[in-house]
Amino acid sequence: MSEELIGYIGVDSGQMMLCDPCYIDSMWENTKGTSCNDFSEFEGKFNYLGAAQATLSENQVGILDKGAGAVCSTGWGDGSYPVYVTYEGNRVSEMRIVFMGEEEDEDTCEQCNASEDYCECEI
Repeated sequence: MSEELIGYIGVDSGQMMLCDPCYIDSMWENTKGTSCNDFSEFEGKFNYLGAAQATLSENQVGILDKGAGAVCSTGWGDGSYPVYVTYEGNRVSEMRIVFMGEEEDEDTCEQCNASEDYCECEI
């Protein structure tokens, strides 16, 4: 098995969701204009407020709509995070997003932690 850095993913809500893109059009619920005062009514829903309810919970993770998506808090908030894949032969066997704990490369932005190729900071 070999692991490879494939790039960086941007986060603008302090949370990350992993899902099959085919569910976005058919299952994602639009919650624009909905009051955010009580996230509990959105528990497990496949929408932004359902994701927020899960990531703001004690465990900071959740599964939405019986497996349509998995969400977690980044722990740090907004930024750019490295994405690694592990290969077994020529197939991807694992994808990993590192929110904290790995040493930064020398060529990463101190503000967003992205490599110079992916940094969009206006410093």
